[in-house]
Amino acid sequence: MPKKKKTRVKKVKKAPSKRGDAVTFVRVDDPSSLRREILEGAIETAELLKIWESYHKLKSQKAEIFRKLTLIFSKIDREANSLRKFMPKLPEVKEEKKVKVPSKAKPEKVYTGELDQEISDISSKLKGLNI
Repeated sequence: MPKKKKTRVKKVKKAPSKRGDAVTFVRVDDPSSLRREILEGAIETAELLKIWESYHKLKSQKAEIFRKLTLIFSKIDREANSLRKFMPKLPEVKEEKKVKVPSKAKPEKVYTGELDQEISDISSKLKGLNI
């Protein structure tokens, strides 16, 4: 039996096929402040998400209340219509139109307000000056 020759397979690193496969290292001057800013941004994002969820919860509650209100109003309308069926019918009464008679002499209006009193005081002072 002949001896088999051992073949060595050389492993070759393949070039990254996608951009996502490539690894890039970047030097950060102040990593603690960058980490702090990232965490603060995460906190703000979580708070906004919380507000957004509460908004949607309120919106759904509002829709539910309006749905219930619509049902209540339709029930009231149905019951009012059924009540009208049992009510006695009243004869229609025609109202007489009142004719307004114009008066020839109009009474003068008498003002008793504070401003009118002040105006009359000022006019009496003017008459007293006789200029």
